[in-house]
Amino acid sequence: MSRVRGHFFQPSECVVVPYAYSGQLLNATVALNDQALAHGIPLKKLRRVYQALASVGAPHCPSLTLPRPGTSMWVPGLKSKPFLDRATPSFLRPLEEQQEAIRIECHAVIRNLDLDLHPNQHLVRLGQWKHFPLYSYGLKHKRNCNQMPQTTHILEQIQQVHGAGQVFLSLLSGCTHVVPHCGPFNHRLRCHLGLHIPPGTCGMRVAAESRTWLPGRCLIFDDSQEHELWNLSPEPQALLVVDYWHPDLTPEERWGLQTVLPFVLQQGTTNATSRGPELRTKL
Repeated sequence: MSRVRGHFFQPSECVVVPYAYSGQLLNATVALNDQALAHGIPLKKLRRVYQALASVGAPHCPSLTLPRPGTSMWVPGLKSKPFLDRATPSFLRPLEEQQEAIRIECHAVIRNLDLDLHPNQHLVRLGQWKHFPLYSYGLKHKRNCNQMPQTTHILEQIQQVHGAGQVFLSLLSGCTHVVPHCGPFNHRLRCHLGLHIPPGTCGMRVAAESRTWLPGRCLIFDDSQEHELWNLSPEPQALLVVDYWHPDLTPEERWGLQTVLPFVLQQGTTNATSRGPELRTKL
């Protein structure tokens, strides 16, 4: 590997990577090069991963009006729709089929008051948003998983979930509004499994579309698009949130993103970004 005119250049594959990195992003580029060569993965199959690294910290999301989080990473060429309209993907159906076991474990966690404030609590205008993390970008929260053994067993059978992002219980207290915001990555899609849904008073908007949840059913959306959530009832709303790999990614690209994500996460916060205070008076 050599540096030529401000770029990293791979003569064997003719891959050019912008040399605009420092710190963890430079380490990510070097690690991706070294690991790909060690595993015999052609670098040309990782071109979009290199392009994603070049996007880290850019000021705006493509086609979105919101400012991007400082450590956002965007893979080019992935299809994006607010909601997945077709039936739940087959690999996620075990969540629906065994939702009762998941719900029982969820209620036990809630009764034990084991949930913490969500890292994105700053997005909450009214009420509280709590969470109980099970997985974070490949890191298993063992103590929490031990409290939800059946849920953990189900999740560990779903290969498309492994390393893609986060898995956590989400609890919106009564009369809570999470203001419009964008997630930091587009390499994943997000699934909400409804565990306790107060009737007629909960909903979410993604881009220009609004939907509500159904108990025991999955609602899938692209959380890199602008979205907001609300629970107007006096009761809490409980969801299991499961990120999974975007289906447009190749196996090599998944592998490459798993290689670089730890470095990107160390670069800074990956909290979602809100539009700003001017929209916080609206619901």
